[in-house]
Amino acid sequence: MPQQFQGLRWGFIETGASWIPYIVKDVGMRGKAAQAGYDFRTEWLGHNKFYVTCDTEDDIPYLLTWGGEDYLMIGTDYSHVDQSAEMLAHQAVYDMAKRGDFSTEIAQKIVTDNAKRFYGL
Repeated sequence: MPQQFQGLRWGFIETGASWIPYIVKDVGMRGKAAQAGYDFRTEWLGHNKFYVTCDTEDDIPYLLTWGGEDYLMIGTDYSHVDQSAEMLAHQAVYDMAKRGDFSTEIAQKIVTDNAKRFYGL
């Protein structure tokens, strides 16, 4: 589908992002990786324009090794407060950067820049 609609950006919202390594490996094991013509592991998200919201519980530094730097977005449930809501999720990502888990530039991408690009803002 992404090849058929090349201008379309695909969003996986409120799904978490821990599935990325599994699906990239699973799709890659079916022969797609060898035929891709790009680094399947690190460029699969970008090649398909797949944007994924991550939770602060996801191993974000690890997900970044799977090409997530330009395609991960922080996702929260702003519309109502329940057990899935994390109102300080954006700050939590910046705190990860302050701890040295990744750079503040990457935190900025996850918190702001990637979502702006996904939504065309």
